Amino acid sequence: MFQPAQFGKYYLYERIAVGGMAEIYKAKMYGVDGFEKNMVVKQILPQYARNKDFITMFVDEAKITVSLQHGNIVPVYELGQIDGVYYLSMDLIDGKNLGELLDAGLDKNQRLSVPHALYIACEILAGLDYAHRKTDERGNPLGIVHRDVSPQNVLVSYEGEVKIVDFGIARAATKVHSTQAGVIKGKFGYMSPEQAMGKDVDARSDVFAAGILLYEMLTLERLFYSETDVVTLDRVKRADVPTPSRTNPNLPPQLDAIVFKALARRPEDRYQSAGEMRLAISRFLYGLPVEASANTLSAYLKGLFQAELEERRRQPAIRMPAAAPAAPPRAQLIASAPAIPAPPAAPAPAAPVPAAPRPAPRPAAPAGPEALFGEGPPGSPVGQAHAPPAESGLLLPSLEDEAVDDDFSFKRAARRARWIGIVVAVAALALGVIFLGGPVVRLLSGDGGGTSRLAKQSLGTLVVRSRPTGASVYFGNQKVGTTDVRIGDIDPKKEYELVLTLEGYPPYSRKIVPTDFKPEAEMTIQVFKDWTADALK
Repeated sequence: MFQPAQFGKYYLYERIAVGGMAEIYKAKMYGVDGFEKNMVVKQILPQYARNKDFITMFVDEAKITVSLQHGNIVPVYELGQIDGVYYLSMDLIDGKNLGELLDAGLDKNQRLSVPHALYIACEILAGLDYAHRKTDERGNPLGIVHRDVSPQNVLVSYEGEVKIVDFGIARAATKVHSTQAGVIKGKFGYMSPEQAMGKDVDARSDVFAAGILLYEMLTLERLFYSETDVVTLDRVKRADVPTPSRTNPNLPPQLDAIVFKALARRPEDRYQSAGEMRLAISRFLYGLPVEASANTLSAYLKGLFQAELEERRRQPAIRMPAAAPAAPPRAQLIASAPAIPAPPAAPAPAAPVPAAPRPAPRPAAPAGPEALFGEGPPGSPVGQAHAPPAESGLLLPSLEDEAVDDDFSFKRAARRARWIGIVVAVAALALGVIFLGGPVVRLLSGDGGGTSRLAKQSLGTLVVRSRPTGASVYFGNQKVGTTDVRIGDIDPKKEYELVLTLEGYPPYSRKIVPTDFKPEAEMTIQVFKDWTADALK
């Protein structure tokens, strides 16, 4: 269980979440004469702290975001290191992310209005347009692309401010650690087609993602989301967009053209900048008879979360048990915002302070129906993502080595399905459903020949390995496990589709056809997908 503790000049009093590579805390920064400021501290997870690639990515995030000073972007103040723990400190936005706002509106039947949806979209686009046009001190474009414009990365404060957060996977020409072409980074349901195909992207990819958010705010339905990553990616690549005014009959049909242009499959057919899209939405918004502003959005948000705000007012104020040390041990400031001076050093503590907390294992999300705009299935770890291995030079077993981490058998699956059918049939008989006698007898006597037919012929085996391991494997339109996996009892007379997905890498697929099996051999196919070398062996 997390316990509030001192971390350098920050007092960490609440853990917000554990993400793919960092743990996030609410914190207070104290100074002299009662000075205090609410902050967010983002610590890199210890399992990645010794990996140069992750440290470099973390440093890249700070160096990009620390230069972004705009009202629609959450400011990052500094990047530092304390006792070997890298961290970012940034403003605490008192409010909710866009996904939480939309879900709460649906749950309480207080849905986001069309004017407010358009206002939020304009604010998002204003922040993106600033980042896209950002230059260095010599006037050279930085080429910043957010790459992850999603509901979780759009924050709406209780005062009606709209801010973009987390440029952690942004791509800039000046980055020390460049994102490789062909590598997917971001949430699948909020990618552009070119991003989903692993191609290089520019600012128009963020325009597409902003179009997805606009569609979902207007219709209150997910656009490309599916239960599996494979289907989601396929929908994104095709970019088939339903007509918004048909999904939500209360929408003015004039908005359809704006949404369709933002979500054009080809980048050259979209708005060519976030500013151009913002101008089109603004012209429509200002022509509406209903006002939408930071004040009206603030009133909506406070009304939506009134009970939560009242409960918070009854809570005692956060107090630090002891003053922060003047100089944290082994502390290093790596980067800081030039416009924000460091606060005065606090006096030395009168008593020992608690040790700095180390990021804990990722907590599991509570089970239950998945939120419409949430991340991942119920019960999945918060913000969990497949990451490249912490150490380079990973040694994989040879293809001849039969050691695998997962095992799947079509024969076992068929028998399992048969037993489920038998249980259902017996239950039906117990309830007196006598008229199903014929079909039930056939069900109890066999499975249409599937299992018996498989038992009478030589069956095939497919061994699928990948570097890195942990890729989800889909075979014959069902998930059969994660790499490295052995798929047994395959009917060699059928054709199958093999798909591998691993977050951070482009999906891989190929057909497995009867000619791939060699009857005179062991009827085994070995597939090894090496993403790190982009090779198939």
